[in-house]
Amino acid sequence: MLTRVVTCGTFIVSDIERAVFMKNITVTYHMERENETAENCVTLSIDEEIAKRLSQGSQSGVARARLERAISCLAGLQGYLFVGICTIELD
Repeated sequence: MLTRVVTCGTFIVSDIERAVFMKNITVTYHMERENETAENCVTLSIDEEIAKRLSQGSQSGVARARLERAISCLAGLQGYLFVGICTIELD
């Protein structure tokens, strides 16, 4: 039996509920280094309600800031600097 509770901003969701209510989003983003600009995409599993808000164009808020921070880390692992998110699509 899972009893751990996960908190994210104002959301409090148990592990069992989280497993049921995850949705995939595909994020396309731009990154750059020296004289090169690149585009990449990644599919992430995130909370269903957060996914819906992000895919509807939410440009502000805690979820958007956390997503940008995560994508910035991915760009860094690829040897680039994060430029910005182009699209967020709900899968």
